[in-house]
Amino acid sequence: ADVGLFAVFDDVAVSLPAGPAGQDGTSFVTWSTGKLKVTGTRSDLLFETGNLSKELGWLTRASAVVEDAQGRSLDVKTEGTGIGSTLYRLTFTSAIEAQRFSAYAEMAEEEDLQEWQDRDRERATEADKLAAALRTALADRVPLIFEGTQLYGQ
Repeated sequence: ADVGLFAVFDDVAVSLPAGPAGQDGTSFVTWSTGKLKVTGTRSDLLFETGNLSKELGWLTRASAVVEDAQGRSLDVKTEGTGIGSTLYRLTFTSAIEAQRFSAYAEMAEEEDLQEWQDRDRERATEADKLAAALRTALADRVPLIFEGTQLYGQ
């Protein structure tokens, strides 16, 4: 469920990748400038310009753009747009605004890490249960069980 509006950033330039990554990284082309809203329980990004409103997905991470000496630009990765992960370059009106946005990215990364750790614990518990069930069911055959091993094949 949506918990409301977290933050609004005015006059944010949104740029899209212009092509494949090169030696110096991906080049970007400016798409539009407008208002960026951070909303919802997963830090959903909503971009508004004129009468256009576009969901950019939920924020998964952001990193500073090395070439930006002013510290106003961030490369932002999002999920949940239906096309997999998406990369945007956001340029804010000031370095302070970029830092404020980065705090939301850090929270998103921490939430993702916590979810991953929770799922990892659940997987380990299920694997332990399966190993115990196999030992019990096959006790008369002395099964070889290689815990923590993943098998791949066709």
